[in-house]
Amino acid sequence: HVADLGALVRDVVENARAAHPDRGIEADVPVEGRVVVDVDPDRITQVTVLLVDNALTHAPGAAVRVTVAEVDDHVELVVVDGGPGLDEEHAAQVFTRFFRSDGSRARGTGGSGLGLAIAQSIVTAHGGTIDLVTAPGEGCAFTVRLPTA
Repeated sequence: HVADLGALVRDVVENARAAHPDRGIEADVPVEGRVVVDVDPDRITQVTVLLVDNALTHAPGAAVRVTVAEVDDHVELVVVDGGPGLDEEHAAQVFTRFFRSDGSRARGTGGSGLGLAIAQSIVTAHGGTIDLVTAPGEGCAFTVRLPTA
């Protein structure tokens, strides 16, 4: 499958804005041309939704920005939030199944702890990588790297 990652991200951000009109959710994607990747568009949409939902849940009130850029031989999709960030110990575990930084499994406080593990699994299956840059008080920046088509 070939998909335009920019168009996919714009759709996810528009849906997130509709669901959360009180939040600052922005997309920064190339306007000219397509950012083409060889992926299952439904699965990469799922990854994007999981990352945006994660930011909306764990960075309450903070702005969320989703960017797409072509870098050398890959495409980067980055979801950044202005939330509280994570310490090194918690950041090292975010892709572990069932991990929750607050220890809770309640839906009201963020869910099962599976979203980021699922996102990582999908990205890996597409030949890509996902990582997190964060620090306490610095927010979170999740970067997905996918091979170009």
